[in-house]
Amino acid sequence: MNRLVLIILYLSSLSSFAQQSITVETKDLVNFWDTFDRVRNETDSVEALRIIQRHYIDQGTKGLQLLMDSRKYKASDWYQIIRENPDYLAAVRPKTQQVLKDTLLVRQSLATLKTLYSTPKTPGIYFCVGILGIGATAREGQIIVGTELVLGDTLLPMHELPDFYKTVFTSIPKNMSYVAVHESVHTFQKNQGYGMQTPLLGHALQEGMCDFMAELVQGKDINFLPYLLYGRKHRSELWKAFKPYILSTASEIRSQWFYNSMDYPIGQADLGYFIGYDVCKAYYQRAKNKKKAIKEIIDLDTESPQAVTQFLRGSGYEATFIKN
Repeated sequence: MNRLVLIILYLSSLSSFAQQSITVETKDLVNFWDTFDRVRNETDSVEALRIIQRHYIDQGTKGLQLLMDSRKYKASDWYQIIRENPDYLAAVRPKTQQVLKDTLLVRQSLATLKTLYSTPKTPGIYFCVGILGIGATAREGQIIVGTELVLGDTLLPMHELPDFYKTVFTSIPKNMSYVAVHESVHTFQKNQGYGMQTPLLGHALQEGMCDFMAELVQGKDINFLPYLLYGRKHRSELWKAFKPYILSTASEIRSQWFYNSMDYPIGQADLGYFIGYDVCKAYYQRAKNKKKAIKEIIDLDTESPQAVTQFLRGSGYEATFIKN
C-alpha cells in the first residue's frame, strides 16, 4: 500500500471519528409526533396534559430540558399549540421528519468545522418541536433547534397563525447544516451573546463570523440568506450608513441593524449580520495564514471597542471602498 493511500485512509478515519463524537439528536422529534397523535383527538384536557408530560417531556433529551428551563415551558404550552394549530403542525410534520434523514450531512458539516477550528468544545445539536417561539439557539454550550418554526413555510396552512409568522418564516434559513454550524460557532465564542455595552461593530462581528464560518464549511457562497444577497449588492452604501455608529451601544441604533424583520429602515432586515460577515471575510482573505486567521476571528473579544476596531483595521475592509 503506497504512502498516498495510507494518508487518505488516515484522514478518512479522523473524519469518521470526528463525526461519531458529535451528538446530533432527533429523539425529541419522534417523541413529539407520537405525542401529537395521542393528544390531537383527546377530549379530556387532564389526560392530554398527562400524555404530553409522560411521552414528550419526561422522555426528553438534554436539549429539550434546556429549552424548557430557559423559556419556562410546561406541558400546558404544548397542549395549547396542539389545540390551536393542528392543521399547521400536521402540515409541517413531514418537513421536520426530513431532519431524520439529514443528520449525516449535519455531522459532516460539524466535522469539517472542527478541522478548521480546533477546540475541545463539541456542542450537541438537539432537534425538537417547541411552541412556535424559538428557531435555533445555544444554551449552556448545546444547540437546540425548534424545527416547527425553523422549517415553517408560507405555503403551509397559515389560517391558525398570526400574520407576523409570514415574515418570520421567510427570514429563517431552512438549511440544517448551516444552522448547526452557525450556532456551533456561537458556542466557541469568547462572549456568549451580546450585552448592553457591546459595540455595534462587535455585535455585527459576533453574528457575522458565524455566517462566514458556515460559508467556509459549505465551500461556496451562501445564496439563501436575504441579508447576504442584498448586502453584496449594496456594500458601499451599507458601510456608509453603518460606519458612524461602529462603537455605539444605543438600543435604537442596534435595532436598525439586528432582529428587525418586522420593521427595518434599509432594504432588508438583519443587515448587521452582513456587515460582520463581510468584515470577517475581508480579514480572512487578507491573511496569509488562514488557520491562524480563523482562530483570531472566532476568539475575538467582541465586547472590546479596542479589539473590534483593531480587527477592522486588520481586515483592510475600508480600503476596498476607497479604491472604488
